[in-house]
Amino acid sequence: MRKILSKEELERKKKRNNIILVLVLGAVMVFGTLGFALQGSGNLTTTNGGSEVDYHGFKFLNQNGFWYLGNFTFSNTPPDIANQTTTNVSLGLKQLSSYQGLPLYIYSEDPSSEAEADTNFALVALRIQRACPAGMNCTSSSLPIKTCSDNFIIIEAINSTSSTDSSIIQDNNCVYIRGPQEDLLALTDQFLFKALGVM
Repeated sequence: MRKILSKEELERKKKRNNIILVLVLGAVMVFGTLGFALQGSGNLTTTNGGSEVDYHGFKFLNQNGFWYLGNFTFSNTPPDIANQTTTNVSLGLKQLSSYQGLPLYIYSEDPSSEAEADTNFALVALRIQRACPAGMNCTSSSLPIKTCSDNFIIIEAINSTSSTDSSIIQDNNCVYIRGPQEDLLALTDQFLFKALGVM
């Protein structure tokens, strides 16, 4: 017979599962980087071989299913998402250096996108914490409420099947990444590429 769980127990279980997912993805990325460092560059092939992509002078190396640009890790390369139509992208997106040594808050409706942002911003931010945007009804009451006066990345799924409805918008210190659920990881990578000055 299955035990009935209280709302608090369900929240704890969900939070634990999210933490485990982030730790597993982080471990895969760390071990992939170590494997690449220990392997050396002797076995890399050109773009045609699929192990290296040169995008406007930025060399992305494929290792264990992820793409590496220095210490940064991505699920996609710029050419993978270059043809994806994002109709609304802010021109004034902050550069990655703007997050240096400052706390960063993340709200995400997609665990993979959250892990991607978390892994890369962990290289520059003072600390990263999940938070709830002010005015939004979040599932966990334990999350701190944050506004655009804080560095805040908000990743939201929209009810649309068209990537033309996707957007990456900078509003004060908030970055809103919105799109169909299946496009959120590519949109998060697109935002990271822009913050790094790759795209």
